[in-house]
Amino acid sequence: MTEKAPIDAALAAPRGRPARPPRRESNRNIVVPIDHHPGTVRGDGPSAQSARAAMTAMHDAWTRIAEAAADEGIDPPRLAKAAQSAMERALTAADRATSAIDGRVKELETAIAAAVQPRVDPTLAAEVRAYWREKGWANGMVEAMREDVRTASAILSAPGYLSGLDAERLDTMRRIAVDAHAREHQAALDEALHARRKVETASGRMIELVAPRLREWAEPESERLAKLEALGRG
Repeated sequence: MTEKAPIDAALAAPRGRPARPPRRESNRNIVVPIDHHPGTVRGDGPSAQSARAAMTAMHDAWTRIAEAAADEGIDPPRLAKAAQSAMERALTAADRATSAIDGRVKELETAIAAAVQPRVDPTLAAEVRAYWREKGWANGMVEAMREDVRTASAILSAPGYLSGLDAERLDTMRRIAVDAHAREHQAALDEALHARRKVETASGRMIELVAPRLREWAEPESERLAKLEALGRG
């Protein structure tokens, strides 16, 4: 009697009801993250408006891609081509918004520095620092920083130890000075930084979640089958 090959024997052996294979998620199932909706951008300033426009472009493209992917009647390579075009346009809008916001951030940082560190006569600045180094920051420095921008400038324009401050305390004094003398600029800067994070996060997630599907769709089923058959032939 001819001995069967192991795989033939395994196939011929009686067995019970085969287990149902785990359900494989369709690569046509595209989910648009709710936290990437343009309505999640805070504020109404120029940076927020730029971010909201970019987020709208990405959200619309993402939604249209998801809707088309759900239509099984659309040929995958054709879907991949259209989706790639839509995605590229959306990401270009995101790049433009990020560049605009970056420019706004630099402007605001410059404005804040000018507001809290206006030019002070070097001799006067040295005297101010010496005064507070001897008196100690706990004896009225916070109030002086808030009331007199020259004091703020003198202290912030030099290493902290010249005013009796360590690095952490100097940073605290800087925040106090900004709140007192550049609050509106800082609020606009916070808004711009938030807007930039929203755009960067959304574009990164779009690339992470959608781009792999485009590569899968671009390869026709027949090519995948041919690769599998070639592997079987050795």
